[in-house]
Amino acid sequence: MRRVVAVVVVLVVAYAWLSGGFALLLPTVAPGRCSVGLNGAAVSVTVQGPGAMGACEEFLTQTTDGGTWYVYASGEQPTAPLVCQVALSGDVVDVRDSGLLDAYGTTICNNLIKQANAQVSP
Repeated sequence: MRRVVAVVVVLVVAYAWLSGGFALLLPTVAPGRCSVGLNGAAVSVTVQGPGAMGACEEFLTQTTDGGTWYVYASGEQPTAPLVCQVALSGDVVDVRDSGLLDAYGTTICNNLIKQANAQVSP
């Protein structure tokens, strides 16, 4: 009987391991991080947290009057002054802008703050 139980346990563990089922049992290793910049502008957005990659992909699909978004190269970090930092959906979003009047950065921050406030409001 013990041998049958042991074999069943091994099969279940092997199946979970191969199918990625252990992801639910293991703690999250490290939150994701990505940075995107706007072509033709001095603004960047860095997202840290479990939804970072999805948030950056969403930026990449948007076109603004300033242009399209691009992903910072691996290891490259935005260096412009921080305009705002917003906690949103379990992620931390940093917006940086060194452009004239921080116009793009301020607009992005205002939109992020509205989204964050909508999550808190009843």
